[in-house]
Amino acid sequence: MAVSLNELLGDSLFQVNLLLWMLQPPNGSNIRPLLAEAGYRLRSIEETLPLSPNLIARLKRAAIVAKDNATPDAIFTNDKAEHLIAECKASMFGAIPPPSGNDSNQRQARSFLLQTPGVLQSALAGSKVSAARIVYLTRHDDGHDQSQGVLALAKELKAAKLPAVDCCVWRLVEHEGGVGMIAPKRTEKWPTKVRAVCKVKRGSRAVTLIPRDENGNDIRPLYFIPWMPDSDPQPSEYNRRAFGNRVLGAAVVRVGRTAVNEDVVLKFDDLLDDVTLSVYGKWRNREAKKNLRKSVQKLLNEHLNKTSALKNDPDGAGQSIRVKLPDDKIKAQIIKAFRDTIETEWDKPDLQGELFEQPVEEDGGG
Repeated sequence: MAVSLNELLGDSLFQVNLLLWMLQPPNGSNIRPLLAEAGYRLRSIEETLPLSPNLIARLKRAAIVAKDNATPDAIFTNDKAEHLIAECKASMFGAIPPPSGNDSNQRQARSFLLQTPGVLQSALAGSKVSAARIVYLTRHDDGHDQSQGVLALAKELKAAKLPAVDCCVWRLVEHEGGVGMIAPKRTEKWPTKVRAVCKVKRGSRAVTLIPRDENGNDIRPLYFIPWMPDSDPQPSEYNRRAFGNRVLGAAVVRVGRTAVNEDVVLKFDDLLDDVTLSVYGKWRNREAKKNLRKSVQKLLNEHLNKTSALKNDPDGAGQSIRVKLPDDKIKAQIIKAFRDTIETEWDKPDLQGELFEQPVEEDGGG
């Protein structure tokens, strides 16, 4: 493996993708679809949860600081409108900020804890919410009680007569050569249906999520999201190549299906939907999506510049590239260029400007 298993367990991008795999119906994968078994499905990724002015005023009167518009990594729901707010962390945090004074984890946690059904329903624009709770996914650490910090923050809110929902911590651990999750203790307030499917073998402390690969291969699953700009602003070589190769692969399919003498329009959002295995439509972070579109635009331009193909921005909005396919030779050039080795700098800022002068516009939704 390119990274140690222990390092992988603390990687937030791996954690997010593991949660997404846990939501998939049984499909022949060796990854345990534990959350699907518990009846959950994905509602959204990085959806902002604004606090109401009234709640912000109550926090101010209590001299408690919370983030006004926290954004969790994911939100899950089920047929009964029960919602799970999920946040991935390399490590957990205490109730008191570290010596550096950075209290972002504490402010974010308070905002999540305040998401009672009524508050969350308002934040989700009126979507029905019958129940709500918070779950943190992190790498297990025997050195301290990883739930202590967030539970202390919940007590702080309740002492100030402010609402606080139940919260639990899911701990990833190396388990039998693969990846497991520590089974819940009786005192931990896990979602009932998740607890019910987390049965462990006698003598074991963890549920297997990804088994050992007997051939010694990398056990990382195929990522739904190879790159999340906010959580992975400087993508690793593995993540960068996975993202770039999928973009170019999706573009090759579109070029291959287009007849000679026709134009192929490569829409960035369509490519990103393919790249993320259709998860892109659930992504609500506008800035992250804008950065992804810019990266797709730059990557396609770099590889198209290796050919003699003519291209333009069809609507002037920076949302797509139109490429002319006048003959088989140009079409073959494009396909070959898209299959070439990815350049090492495609994901870096372009100091000399993009091919198209217009900025990539944000979409109207989230």
